[in-house]
Amino acid sequence: MPAFRVDSGTVFPITERSRGVVAPRNELALERTMWLDFDGSGYIVMDAITGAMRTDWRLDMSKPYALLSASELGDSLLITKGADEGETGIEVRMPDVDLETLGRGETRGAMPVTGWDSRFASVKASLNLPPGHKLLVAPGVDRAIGSWMDRWALLDFFLVLIITIASWRLFNPVVGIIALLALGLSYHELLAPTWLWLNLLVAVALLRVAPAGRLYRLVRSYQLFSAALLIIVLVPFIANQVRIAIYPQLESQYAEYQIFGPQGPVQQRSAPAPELRMKEVADLQQAQPDRERPLGIVPSSEPLEEAVTVSKQSAVPYRFARFAPNAIVQAGPGVPSWRWNTYRLVWSGPVEPGQEMRLVVMPRWLVSVLRFALAGLVLAALLWSCAGSPSPPTDAWPPESSSAPRSRGRRTWPPSWCGSPWDPGRRATRAC
Repeated sequence: MPAFRVDSGTVFPITERSRGVVAPRNELALERTMWLDFDGSGYIVMDAITGAMRTDWRLDMSKPYALLSASELGDSLLITKGADEGETGIEVRMPDVDLETLGRGETRGAMPVTGWDSRFASVKASLNLPPGHKLLVAPGVDRAIGSWMDRWALLDFFLVLIITIASWRLFNPVVGIIALLALGLSYHELLAPTWLWLNLLVAVALLRVAPAGRLYRLVRSYQLFSAALLIIVLVPFIANQVRIAIYPQLESQYAEYQIFGPQGPVQQRSAPAPELRMKEVADLQQAQPDRERPLGIVPSSEPLEEAVTVSKQSAVPYRFARFAPNAIVQAGPGVPSWRWNTYRLVWSGPVEPGQEMRLVVMPRWLVSVLRFALAGLVLAALLWSCAGSPSPPTDAWPPESSSAPRSRGRRTWPPSWCGSPWDPGRRATRAC
């Protein structure tokens, strides 16, 4: 162990720096709801902040975000300028934080995840896009539930590749490319007939090798039934895609967060009931009859209803008003209520103040062009798959009398291994 020499008369002072938790850290959680403007110029941001505040006692929002209004338990809070340029924030006076704020972000590129100057232990967000807009991908977000990239799974890739390769081999490379583009655009659309395409290709493949007779007629009926079923499903699907491409506002307002996530958007909590506030005022008047009344509390000689009106700015937990009764606080803009395309943004760990994200949103004109292209590609694939069926064979298959090789596409009959030493015996002879 280290040793030190101490002279006589030397003072050894002990200085108390803090008590309790050393270097306290705020434990805050953020639940955010974002609405993109119809012209795509920026976002309206509504936050619900909960948790424990142990230091700083102030929350500031920096550029490109701007804090417009804030409330705590239904009481509006005063927004003031922060220490740095462009910062706006509020003072937090209670350790148990329960805030609701409304702000705006004027950016479409890289942006801070929260915009606040504090670290959040948990962050979740709901992104609402106007009609005709789609979220392609969200770099910087651990998972963007409902986005185009997030919806693709391994089974989806496998199914698309199987249908593409089957179309390529049964028809030609042009049909394979058309099938790949059509499936890539329509796979995750509502009521898209994916498995019916595979069913029709199976019927066409069986029809290519079915011998003439009863089996061929049975397979032909199965192929016609598969084509008819696909047409019945595709006609309203294509019509709906064209209709939404022309008028995106006709798109149904259904919340995807109900499908992909258990938690919905943040809802503003209502203020305490007037009866509770009247009871708070009456209890305070009885408990402190001789003390100086705090701001927002009127004498007991006045009607209780008027006391509730005057004390509407008082905070319920402390029973003291934050501001004078005539103070003017920011009310902020209106909160949108529409839900066209909703996505859930999730972060799996804490989010630091400087952490950024980028929301790649496809605009309305691009989505409309893709919907028209989708309708044309699906219609072309349907016509080609229905018109590309072979004509009925004129003889039995395989041939019984002729032993000469018979050409059928790129393959020959009998196979080259018939009669070879690799597979001798009666079974190989009978198969050939």
